[in-house]
Amino acid sequence: MTFFCVECLERLPAQTQRCPRCGAAQTSERRDYTAKLRKALMHPIAETRRRAIYLLGEMRIEQTVGELTEILDREPDPFLAEEAAEALAKIGGNDALAALLRAAHHRCFLVRACAIEALVRAGRPWKDIAQRIAQCDSSAMVRESARGEDRSSPDDRKCT
Repeated sequence: MTFFCVECLERLPAQTQRCPRCGAAQTSERRDYTAKLRKALMHPIAETRRRAIYLLGEMRIEQTVGELTEILDREPDPFLAEEAAEALAKIGGNDALAALLRAAHHRCFLVRACAIEALVRAGRPWKDIAQRIAQCDSSAMVRESARGEDRSSPDDRKCT
């Protein structure tokens, strides 16, 4: 098992009491869960970052919209960017929807489809804009995501 510092995320040997890099004690009981998840957004292991993004979306933590938007805008891993889009869709609000509007032009079709679907569900005027963007997209999946409620099966939805 690999261990990381609770503060600076330096790789540590097991049973380390203090981080040799930053000096932080390796007991994290005093940090609240949201703070731990926010710190995990910078973790060196992608799957840990993905779990943190997912949980922040599930918990609908509005204070993390900026951090999730940054991931959506700058993350080279398309699966992490898609997870950030899904989290922003769950959180909602104008800032999250504005980030999803930019994501409707993302280089990855999975991210674009998720963003379009979320914008369609947000209603007008977001829906109208999303449908216009999707209409010209090269991906059939993205164009299909603009149909929103008209989709054949509600179980087909990935972006919530």
